[in-house]
Amino acid sequence: MTRSFLMLSLGLPGALLLASAASSQTSPAARPAALCVAPGGNGFAPCPIARGGQTIRLQVATTDLPIDAINLRFTEDAPAGQAPRTATEVIPPSRSRDGSYEVTIPAELCTTGRGTTGSFEVQHVFSAFNDTVVPKSLGTLTIAC
Repeated sequence: MTRSFLMLSLGLPGALLLASAASSQTSPAARPAALCVAPGGNGFAPCPIARGGQTIRLQVATTDLPIDAINLRFTEDAPAGQAPRTATEVIPPSRSRDGSYEVTIPAELCTTGRGTTGSFEVQHVFSAFNDTVVPKSLGTLTIAC
């Protein structure tokens, strides 16, 4: 009985962990929020609702310090059957000690008119050595127009 209890105690937590990981990957609502530094703040927190054309301080990376331009892609989480709004913002070459960069929210995301709000995935897009494009999700950001 001790051996079967030991196997059960080791197997059950692993199965629960796998089940929770699988359900979080399939749920679009489970994506984390993009992180920002509040004006005058010291730490990162989920970004507040931003407006097209507004400049925010967005966390891009905390360990690697890119010296080339940083390409960010904003893609709307559009309802099924509706084309998502997308735009790209290029951050000029710079260095950052805390991994955050000043980013201007592309105004063209708000071409559909005033009074609209959308959830956008922000991706850091960079090229790998073999010229393939590799996006890294920075999380989601709510943009109001």
